[in-house]
Formats: sequence, structure tokens, C-alpha cells
Amino acid sequence: PSGSSTTTSLNITIAGSDVQFYKYKIRDNSVSACTSSADYSSAVAVGTLIYDSIAGLADGPIELCFIGQDSAGNWQTEAAASTATWTKDTTAPVASVSGQPASPSNATTLNITIAGTGVTQYKYKIRVSATTACSSSSSYSSAIAVATPISNSISGLADGTIELCVIGRDAAGNWQTEATATTVSWTKDTLVPAASLSGQPTGTNNTASLNVSSRGRAPMPIRAISPRWFRFSSIFVVATLRRASSTLASPCRIFRFSS
Repeated sequence: PSGSSTTTSLNITIAGSDVQFYKYKIRDNSVSACTSSADYSSAVAVGTLIYDSIAGLADGPIELCFIGQDSAGNWQTEAAASTATWTKDTTAPVASVSGQPASPSNATTLNITIAGTGVTQYKYKIRVSATTACSSSSSYSSAIAVATPISNSISGLADGTIELCVIGRDAAGNWQTEATATTVSWTKDTLVPAASLSGQPTGTNNTASLNVSSRGRAPMPIRAISPRWFRFSSIFVVATLRRASSTLASPCRIFRFSS
């Protein structure tokens, strides 16, 4: 193996000019240095590959030390041992998500960034209640470079809960499992409310102050006004209702009564 590797079973060939036999040891921080004669194997014919399992070794730097013997019986010294090193990495990364819509939100286009320690690629899916769960491998995208944001349109999805599922991959090739997928969710709400009023005076009326209530889906308060400042035969109350979660407002509703 080279660099960062998920390999847990070795398949290594030893060779060299006139090398007939070799000894080796595989070491992490718990095994003696290559320069020490301790922990080397017995002599192995040069045509025999190293097939050892390293599944039991912790993730981190791994070093292979080996020395050769020629046909005259001369052994390469441990002080001059040949070495190969790599990093064992079998730990999956965890993707992180930022830039998702607030909840609730009337956003119909996404601009979401994926990151995470060691994450170089990711897969994702956007789901509603009728689609497969994040823990299912179906419906995920192909692998995408982590520098590429998610910019999907969700205008075709119905209002309600939307969930984004993301799994990350590191440089060694370890994938975050679907069972441990990173998830974020929000409520899509693009329904425009409708304003209505109650408590307003009717007909010809000498009311000196108003106490008008608004009604509608997620109503906002309407400020009372005093008609004594007006010198007209009729008063109009114009109500535009806007939910705190939305930049959308209903069309103006105009209510008329006489003063």
C-alpha cells in the first residue's frame, strides 16, 4: 500500500539483485524499530509473497522492514534494512452541511455547502416523506467533489418537511455509511396567506378609535388607528398580511366603513 490506504490484507512481493531469502516485520508504534533484530520473521524464500493481515493494527503509520540474503549466505543488516511505509486509514469521515434553508422557508432553490474533516467527495439525496429513508442506499447521487455545492431546485416539491441526506468519502476511499448519514431538515412553506378583519365599525358610525383584529393563516397584528384625524365621509383599512417566515405577502384587502 501507499499513502493513505484502507487495505487490511497485504500482497507484497520482495525481490532484489541475487536475493534468495528475506526476513521481515510489520511494525507500528508498538513494535521494535527496523534496526532492531527483534520481531523479524524467519527466513522466507524470495518467491513467497507477504500476505499478512493487518486488520488488528490500529489506524495510523505502518512500516514494513525487510532484509535479504544472497546465494552466498550474506544477510543485509538490520541497520541497513529496506523499508516501506504507508498510513492505514479505515475510519469513515463525517460530512457536515451548511447553508440549508431556515425552517420554515419559502426557498425554492438550494445553495448548500458540504464539508467535513478529510471529506473529499460526497453523495446526497433530497427526500420528502414519500421517498426512501436516508439509511437506504437508493436514490443517492453519484460522487461529487466536495467543492461543488448543492444547487438543486425544489420548486417541484410540495410544501412540507424536506430532508437532505449526505454521506462523505475521504482520500483513502472510506465512505460514511448511509446508516450514519448526515441529515438536515426544514419546512418548505410557499403558501400565501389571506387577510381578513373583524371588529371594524359598520355603516355610519361615530367611533373615535379602532379595535380591529386580523385573521388568516399565521396572522400578523394590525395597529389600531384613530379616525378622528380623518375628515372624510368614509375610512378605508388596508391590510396586507405577511407571515414572519416569508417574504411573500397576500394581496391587499381593503375594508370600508363610514365615519
